[in-house]
Amino acid sequence: RGVRAVAEQEGLTICSVISGWFAFNEKDRYDAELAKAKRCVELTAAYGAPIMLLVPVGFYPENGPKPPPYRDVAYSWDPVTLAVSAVVKGDNAPYAEFIRRQNEATAAAVRAVRELIPLAAEKGVIIALENVGSRMWMKPDFHHALVRSFNSPWVKFYFDLGNSLNVGDPCEWI
Repeated sequence: RGVRAVAEQEGLTICSVISGWFAFNEKDRYDAELAKAKRCVELTAAYGAPIMLLVPVGFYPENGPKPPPYRDVAYSWDPVTLAVSAVVKGDNAPYAEFIRRQNEATAAAVRAVRELIPLAAEKGVIIALENVGSRMWMKPDFHHALVRSFNSPWVKFYFDLGNSLNVGDPCEWI
């Protein structure tokens, strides 16, 4: 309450809250991560902010499988399940573990966001999925398909110019 009161007293608006990074794909931590995300939705509403940035992470290159170079990325995915079948044209065998881990992380993030939508709607908070530097969602068309898959006004895309530099040309994302 103090933060919101100070902001209002100073004539400031809290436009969004970054909720943090959530490892929904770590099965033994899923419930705790989901509870933490729900608490962040509640806190965002309490601060009077209409948007909560949600950063679901699966892995970073330093602790996970090596992603293909961005210039080579050419996703193929199922438009219903979002399961990725290829990340480059041609031989995807070198990226089999990357594909497996991305699919696990995406499925877990989708499950969590679907569970968050009712609370977000109740609290009037938009869940904004950020284009993270984890290289899970390396192309804008895939990231946009992910956001559209929720078919909800409570789930949007949060574009971070700095993060787009990690995965290609910002103009491609815009």
